[in-house]
Amino acid sequence: MTSDDDEVVTTREADVAIVELNRPGRANSMGPAIFPALAGALRALAGDASVRSIVLCGAGRHFCAGGDLDHPLFDEDDEVLRRQQIVAAYEVTQQLLAQPQPIVTAVQGRCAGAALALVLASDLRVASRAAVFSLDFVRLGLAPDMGVCWLLAPAIGTGRALDLALTGEPMSASQAHEWGIVSRLVDDGEERSTALALAHALAAHPPGGMAAIRQMVRTVPFASREAGFRTEIDTMTRLAASVDARDRLQQFRVRSRGAAR
Repeated sequence: MTSDDDEVVTTREADVAIVELNRPGRANSMGPAIFPALAGALRALAGDASVRSIVLCGAGRHFCAGGDLDHPLFDEDDEVLRRQQIVAAYEVTQQLLAQPQPIVTAVQGRCAGAALALVLASDLRVASRAAVFSLDFVRLGLAPDMGVCWLLAPAIGTGRALDLALTGEPMSASQAHEWGIVSRLVDDGEERSTALALAHALAAHPPGGMAAIRQMVRTVPFASREAGFRTEIDTMTRLAASVDARDRLQQFRVRSRGAAR
């Protein structure tokens, strides 16, 4: 159960869960309470077989302005406590990457700093044409966190990642689309409905295959050729025996035979 005061709000639309960052007065910036709330919401959905896909979005005018600069992390002198606060943020990225359901993110307004990790750790990324992306860390004497460096370079290439991170310059949604940060670009105000439509389309697919695809596409390229091929072989061997795959294959065969007549 969630309320309007919760920093993360989870709702349902049939078999799609909608996870919303709910700090619109702070442009959904991520403070100390939002990390365990978001990771916990995702973990709860991971264990719910009735949820087939997830939409991640932000309330109000902006998706997420990154880390809250009033976060006590920035005033903490104790290195152990400072590290603990930083590590808590990584639990969100780790959970996003481990999630069995596919995740569609809807971006409007600002998507700054660590918010880029939320986008890159999702699978399909829908953005309003007016959205603006930036990595502001360098302007503050900081470096990207929440896994941004690990996620960004494979997505857009090392040169472009360095350009974005070292200059701190804002990037338009159209450039983010061209570089591969965004997979779908839509008119302003249509990002959430488009993300929901995509999530419902994904929810129609067998969950085992989608969970395997999520993991393999992100991990196989980092493995040796032998290890990568072995992962694909093991996964296909397992999935080919699943009830979902056999049912869908039979349906496909029936349709193909009917179309051939």
